[in-house]
Amino acid sequence: FRNTNGVSKISLDDQTALKTVVLNNGEVIKDVDVVIMAAGRRPAVESLNLKNVGVKQKDGGYISVNEYSETNIDGVYAVGDVCGNVELTPMGEFQYAFII
Repeated sequence: FRNTNGVSKISLDDQTALKTVVLNNGEVIKDVDVVIMAAGRRPAVESLNLKNVGVKQKDGGYISVNEYSETNIDGVYAVGDVCGNVELTPMGEFQYAFII
């Protein structure tokens, strides 16, 4: 489950060790065994001068890619956090291995 609304509260059931998560939008997710949260961050791509070569970017500076990690420029790929899809190191490593 991916949450982009923010979390307002996490409660623990002492008997089952399961959690109830309340999102900022009021949605309640019950019987959660593990909660993983990451702080947001902006991609550090300014020094790449992407605009100078015409690479399209999304809001927040993320690099726009298709399902194959290809940018709009032939032969230019982007993987990992700079794409803004799934910002986890293992995902970036998987994407990198897929491309090479």
